[in-house]
Formats: sequence, structure tokens, C-alpha cells
Amino acid sequence: MAFVYDTFTDIDSTALEDHIGETGAVWSKHGSYGTGVSLITAQRCRVSSAASCFYAAGSPASPDYTVETPVYVASNSTNAANGVAARINTTANTMYFARYIYTSGWQLFKIVNGSATQLGSSVSQTLTVGSTYVLKLSLIGTAIVVSVDDVQVISVTDSAITDAGKIGFRAVVGSATTGYHLDSIIGADPSAVSVDGEMTLTLEPMVQELTGIVLVSGVSNQLFDNMLVEFYGNVLIAGIQDVAFAAMTQVATGGNIAPLDRTKLKTIFNPFSQKFDYIYVK
Repeated sequence: MAFVYDTFTDIDSTALEDHIGETGAVWSKHGSYGTGVSLITAQRCRVSSAASCFYAAGSPASPDYTVETPVYVASNSTNAANGVAARINTTANTMYFARYIYTSGWQLFKIVNGSATQLGSSVSQTLTVGSTYVLKLSLIGTAIVVSVDDVQVISVTDSAITDAGKIGFRAVVGSATTGYHLDSIIGADPSAVSVDGEMTLTLEPMVQELTGIVLVSGVSNQLFDNMLVEFYGNVLIAGIQDVAFAAMTQVATGGNIAPLDRTKLKTIFNPFSQKFDYIYVK
């Protein structure tokens, strides 16, 4: 279930502290980053001065969860960096964070009482200006994984920070037209997915309506060709990528089904907020 979800939809130049997102997204500046400023520009979140760290009000059910954001490349600027943070201690400068930093690439760090340590090695990648890259930080116990566009780039084991804390982001160097901006952010507890011999998928918790798109959360790189898909219960969908829906028939059995728009089949980052019974595919 999503305990934080924010699309940063607001008036340009709105300070993040004055913005309220969709779910659990009332934002606070971390006290250890007093000079940091974060603003909304073009429905994205970006920094405008010194190192910034902000955390959302929503609380995870446990220390095991994921934080995900699409990172938009406004420009590749010297020292610019942005990324997601997890298990944030709101009173001490303690957290895990994953980021992209210009010239070095994708990185994972822990900060414990202000002392930063890189976990694993930097993964070099040249980002294209105007493109977006999906950064995901997953924490299950002591296992910490960083993925970019669904490809694992860093995997470590670390036990330094065990409290659930909050989620947010940590960034430095940027403006309305430079650096790395966040398109949205979601923090989600693990969701159960089970498949039996008849291809009955139980995915819960599940989803909310986004711009009238009907998608099935938690499925990627699949081909649904000439299939009958029956949605049971209250189905308000999001979160598929790299999917073909050739000649697919949708049958609504109760609930609320929005029209499918194949032109909008893109990652929407699993904004779980509601439950439904199950999806049957045959």
C-alpha cells in the first residue's frame, strides 16, 4: 500500500513545505539541512540552493518498503545530484539515500548521525537531457537494492539503520532549468502477488484512478495478446510498463473500470491506495 504518493501538482515556484500531495505528502524540511530550499516547477520537485533533504508525513507499516521516483534531467550540471531517501530519522541526520550525481553516476549512501558512507560502488551512466529515469530504492531487512528503469544497479547488505523512519529525497544544486528534478514520488509497503494454476492474480493492496487509465499494477514486460481479462471488485488501476495489449477484451464485473488508453502505457509507479478482490486472466 502506498503510504506516500505525490505528483507534485501545484503552481510553479510553490515551496515544497506549502504543497500537499495526494497521499501522506505533507512535506517537512529536515532540521539538519536548514538552508536547503525545494520548489515545484512544471509539476516537478527541484532544489534551488544548498543541499536539501525533505521528508513526507506518511509512515510505512514497517522498515521494509520501496521508494520510487522518475528523475527528470533538466541539465547535467557540475555537482548536481538528486534521489530518494528512506528510513529517515526526523531528528538526527540518519538515513539511506540513492541518487544520481553528475560525473559519478548512481550511488547508494547511508548517513548515521551526520557521518556519510557510500555503500557499494558508483555505477556510471550518462543521462540524456530531457529524458526521465526511474530510480527505485528497496529495503527488506538488511537487504538494500537500487534499481534504475527496473534494472538492479546496486545491491548491498547493511544493518546500520533499522527503524522505519520516513521517506523523502536528498538533493543538491539545481534551478528551474538545471539539475535533476523529481516527476513524482511514491513510498509503498510490499504488496502480495500470488498466481495459481488458472492464472488468478491476487494483487493487493491496489490502486487508484489516474487520468482515466486502466492498467494492472505490479506487472511489467508482459504480452497480453488476445486475452480475456475480467476485473472483479473495485478496479481503479495504475502501474504497467512495456506492455502490449493487442486485441484484448476487458470485461467489467462490478466495480469501476475506466477506458484503456494504449498511448499512455507507461510507468505510473504503483500508487496503491485501494483494494480489489482479484484479476482473472485466461
